[in-house]
Amino acid sequence: MMKSKLLKIAVCTTLLLNTIYTSAALAGGGGGGEGGGNAQTPVQVIVQIVVTAVVLKVLAYFDLP
Repeated sequence: MMKSKLLKIAVCTTLLLNTIYTSAALAGGGGGGEGGGNAQTPVQVIVQIVVTAVVLKVLAYFDLP
C-alpha cells in the first residue's frame, strides 16, 4: 500500500518536473527575432495550456492540504 503511494508521488513529481522543463524549453525556443512582442507561436501557447491542464488534473487526484 505504501509502496504504491510512493510510486504515484514519484511519477507525479517526475511528470511535473519534466513538464516545467519542457514548457521552459518551448517558450525559449521560439525567441531570438527582432521586433519584440510575443515570441511564442500559437502552437507553443496551446501546448503550454494543455500541459498545465494535465498537471492540474494529476495534482487534483491527490488530497493535498
